[in-house]
Amino acid sequence: MKQERIVSILPFGITAERIAAVVAENIGAGKKLRAWKEQGGQDGIPINGPQYSISMASSDGIYAMRIADRKTGDNESLAIKDDIIVMEAHTRSRRLWLPSEHSLAFRILRKECLIPGAESIFRFKDARPTVLDEDLAFQMVPYINGAKDTAMPIVLLSLSMASGKPLVDAGKLQSDLRGIAHVMYPETEDVASYIRDATKGENGRSRMPYNGAALLFVSGKNRRIFSLNTFCDPEAAVPAMLAELRSRVNTDERYRHMSYDRVLAKAVSAENRELKSEKAQMSDAIDELRSRIKTTDDEELERLFDRLTDELEETKKRRAEAEAEAARWKSLAQGANKENGLRDITIHTDEEDLYPSEIRDAVLFVLKSHLESLKAGEPEIEKDRIGAVLASIMRSNKPEGAGDELFNGIKNTLIAERALSESDISKLRKLGLVEKPGSDGKHYKFLLNGDERYGISLSVTPSDRYSRRNEVQRIKNLLFPR
Repeated sequence: MKQERIVSILPFGITAERIAAVVAENIGAGKKLRAWKEQGGQDGIPINGPQYSISMASSDGIYAMRIADRKTGDNESLAIKDDIIVMEAHTRSRRLWLPSEHSLAFRILRKECLIPGAESIFRFKDARPTVLDEDLAFQMVPYINGAKDTAMPIVLLSLSMASGKPLVDAGKLQSDLRGIAHVMYPETEDVASYIRDATKGENGRSRMPYNGAALLFVSGKNRRIFSLNTFCDPEAAVPAMLAELRSRVNTDERYRHMSYDRVLAKAVSAENRELKSEKAQMSDAIDELRSRIKTTDDEELERLFDRLTDELEETKKRRAEAEAEAARWKSLAQGANKENGLRDITIHTDEEDLYPSEIRDAVLFVLKSHLESLKAGEPEIEKDRIGAVLASIMRSNKPEGAGDELFNGIKNTLIAERALSESDISKLRKLGLVEKPGSDGKHYKFLLNGDERYGISLSVTPSDRYSRRNEVQRIKNLLFPR
């Protein structure tokens, strides 16, 4: 599964060849990479190091590299065009990476100071956050409005009305996100007010976050306001904000063409087209020679005819090999995974997991329920194609169970005591239940991971011992498979 995509900027003068050499040296394959180049450097040929293998490809001005862990099968992709570098990490494990976990290539390039370079109005290569004065605020408005895009995403912090400063340490946040995103905040409330006025839409609403909230924007409409001000400890909410940012970058449509698999597939296709062209030219030459041979006994022409025929056969062989390679990479690019006899199925949704593997487990739950319903009416349904497919999916995929753990944690906390203590409230926060401002004094208001659609109301002082159990049942019906 895709764990991470990072879009970053290369400093001026840093080439794809330099990136490849530095990465190869750091994983113990530098000498083999140099030998590969001396021998002609064929696309897609693995270069094996002690633990990792690397492969290179180029097409349409994009230079790409794959790093594969020979033991685990996990792999990373780097793609470079001009001054933009796109890094992706894929693992076989379904465990989601923490926001502090990053790909091997990213760690190497950041350690070697090869990323990030300077971009647009960000003057300091993200060594520290950008403080927006009046001049920078004016330049920033088109980006906030979506009229312009930066290559890297932006985290725009607003000022707290109480302190006049961001709610979190902007310097530490930029340090954590160096090479991943730009961090900025307005210098004063006057600057923030100017941005709010300048970014109002036709409905009169501004795109500028307010009173400590943060705006995460990747490109165009791919943005979200993250309400740090609803958390008792905003710094503790930073990992959740970074996880949201990573999710949005992973699913962004830009730079989808910049991956090793896509670049290699294009390179093989281009080679195949060239071979077809060579075959057509040779066929024309042979046809012409055949007509001439009918009217002459020139032995030289006959020898030339034989040579061209041999070359045509060799071209046919090379074309067949190229077509087979193109078909293999097309299969890889479309997500085919035949290891262990299994095949991935890709589905799309604009919903995001409220907890790890929520959507995947929900799909498995529905499929299991449907299969059981079919079996109830037709015990031998698995002999039919639809039954066989559903049964295969259930055998090959086991639920992660994070939802069961989360629900049990909520349930055990709520039914332990009639009146919730501050310790119980703290446990609920750790489980992802975020308090919603505006309590009426009789009920606690919670949202699971801040999703406004799913509000949870809990009595401050329940009337009897069954009230909490009823609340637990309502939570299960609202948020978990049943």
